[in-house]
Amino acid sequence: MWHLLRVSAGLESLVMGEGQILAQVRQVYKVGQECPGFGRHLNGLFKQAITAGKRVRTETSISTGSVSVSSAAAELVQLKLPTHDLKDARVAIIGAGKMSTLLVKHLASKGCERVTILNRSLPRAEALRDEFPEVAFEIRLMGDLLRTCEESDVIFAASGSEEILVHAADVAAMGAVGGVCEARRFVDISVPRNIAPDVGACEGNIVYNVDDLKVRVWKGSGAGAD
Repeated sequence: MWHLLRVSAGLESLVMGEGQILAQVRQVYKVGQECPGFGRHLNGLFKQAITAGKRVRTETSISTGSVSVSSAAAELVQLKLPTHDLKDARVAIIGAGKMSTLLVKHLASKGCERVTILNRSLPRAEALRDEFPEVAFEIRLMGDLLRTCEESDVIFAASGSEEILVHAADVAAMGAVGGVCEARRFVDISVPRNIAPDVGACEGNIVYNVDDLKVRVWKGSGAGAD
C-alpha cells in the first residue's frame, strides 16, 4: 500500500514528482478494471493512490523543479555532441506520446530545428508536429525504423512499446554515421527499454538509458554536482 502511494506521489521516480508517473498509475487502474482478479480492495487502493498523487502535486511544490527525464536527455545529448549544437545533428524520436512531446519542447529550447518522428500511426505524430510549428518535422511510420536509425545521429526512444525495437544485429548492419558526429547515439528513456543494451557494443554506436540520466538530474537539482 505505502509503496503504491509513494509511486503515485512521485517519491520513487528518477525525477521527484514527475507527472508522467501519476498518468501511468491511472492507466494501470483503468486496465485493472477489466481484470477478474482486481477486486474491490485493489480498486479502493488505486483510487486512494491517485487521489494522494493529485494532492501531493497541488498542495506541495514537489513538481515545480525544472529538471525532468526529457530535459536531462536533451541536455545530455547536447553535452555529448562534438559541437554541442543540436542544429548539427540529425535527430529522430521513436514515439509520439507525452514523453516525446516534452522531449521536443526541450530540444527546441536548445536550438534543435529538425526532427524525424517515428510512430505507429499518423494522427498522433501529426498532432505533435502541429504543437511545435517552429520545428521542421518529418513523420515516418515504424516500418521505416531501421532506415531512420541509420540516417540519424541521435535517436531518442520514447515509445510505449513493451519490447526491444532495435537490436545489436540491426545496428551492426548499418553504415557508419556521417556528418560532424563521430558516433550514432541512442538515448532510451522508455520503460521498459526499447533499445537493446548491447547496441553500444557495436562500433560507432553509443547507448544511454535512464540510469545514465541520473547524473544529469542530480546536477540539475543541485545534488551531487561537481
